[in-house]
Amino acid sequence: AEEEAARTLGASPGRIFWRVVLPRLRPALAYSALVSLLYAISDFGAVAVLDVPVLTWRLYEAVQHQALPRAALLGGALLLATLPLFGLARVLRGRDPARNVANPRPPARRRPGAGALALTYGAHTLVIGLGVAVPVLTMLGWVAEGIRRGLTFASPWEALGHTAGLAVAGALLTVLLALAPAALTRAGRTGALLEQAVYLTSALPGVLVAFGLMLVALTASRALGGGGLYAALLSGGVLLLLGYALRFLAEVFGPLRSAVLGLDPRQRESARVLGASWSTWARRVAGPALAPGLGAALVVGFVAVLKELPVTLLLGGATGLTPLAFRVWDRYNEALHHDAGVAGLLLVGLTLCGVGLTLRWRRHA
Repeated sequence: AEEEAARTLGASPGRIFWRVVLPRLRPALAYSALVSLLYAISDFGAVAVLDVPVLTWRLYEAVQHQALPRAALLGGALLLATLPLFGLARVLRGRDPARNVANPRPPARRRPGAGALALTYGAHTLVIGLGVAVPVLTMLGWVAEGIRRGLTFASPWEALGHTAGLAVAGALLTVLLALAPAALTRAGRTGALLEQAVYLTSALPGVLVAFGLMLVALTASRALGGGGLYAALLSGGVLLLLGYALRFLAEVFGPLRSAVLGLDPRQRESARVLGASWSTWARRVAGPALAPGLGAALVVGFVAVLKELPVTLLLGGATGLTPLAFRVWDRYNEALHHDAGVAGLLLVGLTLCGVGLTLRWRRHA
């Protein structure tokens, strides 16, 4: 509606983009930039495979060698490195624009020009080629080489079951923990503080999250007079699932926050005037409106947990579970590339299944 009004007033496409579209996109752009930067700073798998001695790799080595003072120092330095990003994201985001219009209607579909189409398809081809096609072809080559040489393949089905179970449980827990701060998004200063706390939690690398959970659980266990509680939390997978949830809280918070901000408060007032109970409003109005955002959050959490490595390495060993991410890491380090290829292909397939099975529901909920 705003674009149509701008065109009616004679605004050019460039002016419409800068004055109408970009202000609407600023919060999402700032959120995406913040999550991307935090993930790049806290990443472990890529820098470990490529042997780049960044802070996360040094932190993992310190935790592995039980050098707790060094691990604490490196973790603090890593956390300090992320703090300026929050201020930058806050400046980029600005104020959230009003999202409600008096006469909502579907936007008119317009076919983009040849230049825009070429740029879009070119960008997608580059991203999908480097991010999906090249790794998949590499893993297929590993598997084919293993078959050609007559190598023995380890059974991947147990790891596949462990991966699916952990991903579903981790995604559900992460979404549950993110619901409260997302629901309080409109609560003024309180909502803003909760949002910053969510981002700060996910700013911590997986190594530091796992290290902190281990220390907290060990301290609590000692305070209660023994190490039984720590062993139970570690072997029972409680610390592992909490590590997943804390690590990816910001990633599932984004879709939930957008869905909550999209709720029209006037609909709640209308339902109250018509005598509808809170449960009726939640089932008939809020539920359908929140469903796409909730579905997107679940998919994001599911995919994120699937590929998480440092939390799995540090907190998953005592559980006896061997998810596919651990299998890829272990087999690659042992130069058993044929097994790593099978595990990697299954991981990609499981990711695509999770996205594909919920695609129709997320589009049409």
